[in-house]
Amino acid sequence: MIYLFEQMRCLDDAKIACLLNLMPVQRAAQVRRYQSSQARRNSVVAWFLLKYALYTEHGIDLTGDFAFNAYGKPYLPASPHVHFNLSHCACAAACAISSFPIGIDVETIRPVEDKLLRFVADDMEYAQVQAAADKARAFFQLWTAKESLLKLQGTGLRRQLKPLLAESEGSVEHLYFDYHSRGYMLSVCAYAGQLSGLGGCSVQHLSVSDICPSTMC
Repeated sequence: MIYLFEQMRCLDDAKIACLLNLMPVQRAAQVRRYQSSQARRNSVVAWFLLKYALYTEHGIDLTGDFAFNAYGKPYLPASPHVHFNLSHCACAAACAISSFPIGIDVETIRPVEDKLLRFVADDMEYAQVQAAADKARAFFQLWTAKESLLKLQGTGLRRQLKPLLAESEGSVEHLYFDYHSRGYMLSVCAYAGQLSGLGGCSVQHLSVSDICPSTMC
């Protein structure tokens, strides 16, 4: 199942500060160190989105923080059978919950400089993006495909991006959710043959009342 929250701008700084007080102390302290208010909001929303998703699907009450592997991929030490991945941007936050390794990436669609496109795309991908009617939309489908693959593997941006999809062809599969009318693109990645088990890959759209405790402030 994919859980999606689009009401990012409904949570002002006062609500985020209140939510921070309800998070695990260590995690809240880390978020408070972020200088950008958007980064703080994104991290808080992602945590409460995960809390909602874990309780809904597995009855897990996320009262503590999750752990991270050597490359920064989060996991639940007490529930190794539960796989999840988080992503957020200015427009939305997303959480994928699965019984197998999963990667997810959501990105705001925005103009892209040629320098970044050349850094990310191999020659064929570059030509495809350049030929697209909507270059920004095509680029962020490519970017989220590569980012979700890296997040699936749990290595972060530590590999050459250009050959990433070609090298992984046949071993992974992607699902794309094109929300360009809402300003963003979403991709999910899993190892080949596994995405059919992701609850039909259905998407549940959540509201502020879903992820925020009723007793908040």
